[in-house]
Amino acid sequence: MREQATLVAFYGEKRDPLGALIDELHEALGELLGSAFTRYAREQVHATLVGLESTETDRRINLNLSKSSPTGESPPPMDLAGYLRQLREATDLPFRVQFGGFRDRPYSFTSRSLRPFLRSFSLRGPFAVLVGWPWSDGAPPPTLDRIRRAAGVHHIQHQYHRAADDFDNDLYMRLGSVDRECIGESRARWVEDSIREWLAGQPPVSLSVGPKDLSVVSYADPTLPWGSCRQIPLQDIDLESELLAQLHPPDSSDHENADV
Repeated sequence: MREQATLVAFYGEKRDPLGALIDELHEALGELLGSAFTRYAREQVHATLVGLESTETDRRINLNLSKSSPTGESPPPMDLAGYLRQLREATDLPFRVQFGGFRDRPYSFTSRSLRPFLRSFSLRGPFAVLVGWPWSDGAPPPTLDRIRRAAGVHHIQHQYHRAADDFDNDLYMRLGSVDRECIGESRARWVEDSIREWLAGQPPVSLSVGPKDLSVVSYADPTLPWGSCRQIPLQDIDLESELLAQLHPPDSSDHENADV
């Protein structure tokens, strides 16, 4: 598989309290699921902000944007340098994000039409997923959605911004993989309820997300296994050089493309 690229937060070494929360959830899931749960390495756990993946035929074209474009129409090339430069200078960064502490009651917002209690943790397909939200003065400002939507100006489309009015303010992290066939649906629901209740009863975990926490990761495996990917911190990316060579290394099957 050819290498792709994605913009993520918190890939690599984790500072507390996030690192401690991940450790606690790993332990709890191991106890509840046994061998059906395969935890990710602590460093591998990350939050995806915006996918920078390209199409198979043209490294310059954003994959998500291409999928939503009219048949036969080729989108403009990604302005990677413009978007990454905007992130470095963004007034939306840093912002605070909260994990846990969301009780089973109505809040001023929903996520995918669900209360944050239900969205805070779930077994989504084969993955155990933790979700948090930007948080300020007891409410979630749409900070993360703005950061993702700003990518569109640079011909980069967030995966969950397929329609003009789509909204995605979730900061989600996969904690590991789950063998759903091994546990069955009733046990899966019980595990979800148990972890949600635990998260709701804990003091909220609040931390800052700033430019220093962001990086672009080039990968062959979309789960981003630690030790097999190339990570470039946002602040270290050379925006004056040819970015495709840094983020989307060509392979023998690639066509020669102009710089972006």
